[in-house]
Amino acid sequence: MKKSYRVLVFDIDDTLIIEKHSVVHGLEAIFAAEDKQYTDTDYERWCDIEFKFWDDYRNDLVEIPEIYNDGGRDGFDRQKRDWLRSERLRKLMPNTTKQERLFQLLDIFEDEIKNKVVPHDGMVSLIKDLATANYQLVVATDGVHDIAEHKLKAIGVSSYFDQIFSPLTTGTIKPKPEFFKQIFEQYGDNSADYLIIGNSLNADVGLANNLVIDSCLFNSWDETPE
Repeated sequence: MKKSYRVLVFDIDDTLIIEKHSVVHGLEAIFAAEDKQYTDTDYERWCDIEFKFWDDYRNDLVEIPEIYNDGGRDGFDRQKRDWLRSERLRKLMPNTTKQERLFQLLDIFEDEIKNKVVPHDGMVSLIKDLATANYQLVVATDGVHDIAEHKLKAIGVSSYFDQIFSPLTTGTIKPKPEFFKQIFEQYGDNSADYLIIGNSLNADVGLANNLVIDSCLFNSWDETPE
């Protein structure tokens, strides 16, 4: 049966853009800042750390120090966000233990990933075609809000998206159904109107399944559904 969607909800990293280019650029910068030699193995370690860390967080296995968690479990302010994101660097660079230095490295990393943004082949023209066809396009990302804005501008598609929804605006991350609350409030609560497009079976397809919304897996990670 042919379906007619009204709102298309896109992930960014490894959906609209090839995230590896950005991440490697950032990792090279923080390794240089610590006078360490970066290798391809470090990228592989980063991917393993990234996947496990956010999976643990989704399953309430990450204990956040109270000083960085004023918003509680359901809040996601900048203070909490920065601590969470810096913890990945602590695991990547276990000899760097001072929190202040980890925050400094996080700033370097996040500044540098903005300087290397590469779209997937055909993705920019696809977004333009969908906007021309009068679909409403929005972003749903677990990434940093202002970095997401920068990435859309860098590949020339920001004007085609109505809005960006991120942990900073929703208070949580995918695939928790609460992530979608603001989207429903702004675009209507008819689940048949939506299609979620992303690269992660856990975050993107998982979010769609939790909400009984259709999804499209952009399988850049070559994941295999169980």
